[in-house]
Amino acid sequence: MTAAFESLSTDNLRASQARAELDEHLAELVRVGGIALVTGEAGAGKTAAVRAFVRSLDSGRFVTVALVPPLNNARALLRAILTALGEVPQWATPDALSQLERLIMPWHEQGRVLLVVIDEAQDLATGVVLFLRSLLHTPIGDRLPVRIVLLGTPALASRLRVKAMEPISQRISARVQVLGFTREETIAYLEDGALALGMTITDEAKEMIFQRSRAIPRVVATVARLAGAQAGRSGTTSIGAEHVAVALEEADLR
Repeated sequence: MTAAFESLSTDNLRASQARAELDEHLAELVRVGGIALVTGEAGAGKTAAVRAFVRSLDSGRFVTVALVPPLNNARALLRAILTALGEVPQWATPDALSQLERLIMPWHEQGRVLLVVIDEAQDLATGVVLFLRSLLHTPIGDRLPVRIVLLGTPALASRLRVKAMEPISQRISARVQVLGFTREETIAYLEDGALALGMTITDEAKEMIFQRSRAIPRVVATVARLAGAQAGRSGTTSIGAEHVAVALEEADLR
């Protein structure tokens, strides 16, 4: 766990239950293909965990393109992917799609895969979401060496449940909701962080942080950092409920 309650890094989630489940689902995506849907509240650690998984892959086999909205239409999506691959994109959408297909189709024989990771995917235009199926197969049905990871808030999962999104929902091969820390992981993080500061933290303070943060890692870290600072200003080495109460006000979590 990171010292001094700094913002959580990938290492903080390495041993968490949520991270282990995410890795399992993404490994399944890599194996079978299709689309992975990764959802969770802001600050739950899904982006950091996906980045860590990507870093664990063989860079000789997997070429990752990371994108974020706005991607207002299919042409913008294709241009972003092709540019990231070092290509000069064709202007028209059909031409750019054919360009991408020609580029990556030989990857089958080379054992290479294009991994497209789109963060904040709940903000994608509907047309762009539906177009993603064109990245998985050619117009005549040949499978392309592409895997797609969509990261977003729970609103993304809700969007994909409507009937109009069935063409994409049918291609989701892995679904995972990142819920953040368990109670045990939250307590361990708080105890380790306090120890790194040369402090202790009371059971009441730990419980307050766990409950009010909903165990969302980024929120846990923020409240704990503010509470530790408040305890330091008070001249004590024990983080108590009174320090957490002030921290919750500062973090606007009253």
